[in-house]
Amino acid sequence: MINVSIIVPLYNAKDYLSDCLDSLINQSLNEIEIILVNDGSTDNSLEICYEYKNKDSRIIVISTNNLGPAAARNIGIDNARGEYIGFVDSDDWVDENMYLTLFSKAKKLDLDIVSCNFLRKYNDKTVKNKSNFNSGFYKYDDMKSYIHSELICSDKLTIDVPFNMVTKFSRSL
Repeated sequence: MINVSIIVPLYNAKDYLSDCLDSLINQSLNEIEIILVNDGSTDNSLEICYEYKNKDSRIIVISTNNLGPAAARNIGIDNARGEYIGFVDSDDWVDENMYLTLFSKAKKLDLDIVSCNFLRKYNDKTVKNKSNFNSGFYKYDDMKSYIHSELICSDKLTIDVPFNMVTKFSRSL
């Protein structure tokens, strides 16, 4: 059984793709599939994908014309077989226990969505994410009335809000 499908849309990612893929194949949760969606790369990203596929049978490579990251993610979703789905951008890497931790918490508490923190590294600095929202468990009505409106209709939607795909993890439909 596949617990988690990890979807990686990529376009011309040759300079950092190996770091991303190394972090995924070394996950402590083994029951994963890694879906690489090459979005029309013109560098050797696709060759790197097949190199990793030859090393790890959990990797699936899909190649398409350049349609953009949203379309690439949707192609990944259409091919996902896991109980949960996570997204990682090709310039990200994740902690080796990330998916085990998220999956265990989701199963234990029967959660549909789980989110985690992240560190941003650039220019030899490491910055912990800042969030305007408290961590914890929210009921659907709370999400709808508070968090959704705060993200969509407020000045809190800034660079400081950890609004990115790599920190999210959800039950597949």
